[in-house]
Amino acid sequence: MVAAGEGSMLRTIAITSTILLVGCEARPNETVYLYRSSIAGSPSDRIHVASFDAKDGRAYNEENCMIVRGLMEHQPGVAVGYWCTDDAP
Repeated sequence: MVAAGEGSMLRTIAITSTILLVGCEARPNETVYLYRSSIAGSPSDRIHVASFDAKDGRAYNEENCMIVRGLMEHQPGVAVGYWCTDDAP
């Protein structure tokens, strides 16, 4: 169940992610991946959340990953860490 106010944040994240991913062309050497830690597993577990591989280059992909990371981390009640890396899943 989503608490009051959280629905709009989730909707914003979904819309932002969709906009960022539309029209993307994969370039493995410029792709940035967003991961999160596991609340139930080992602290070293990582869960792939998103891939940023727009044709506009690594800096663009990294900036967008950091934006989404910030949105995810600032949701109320978030107990996991998020990070961006070029380490493929």
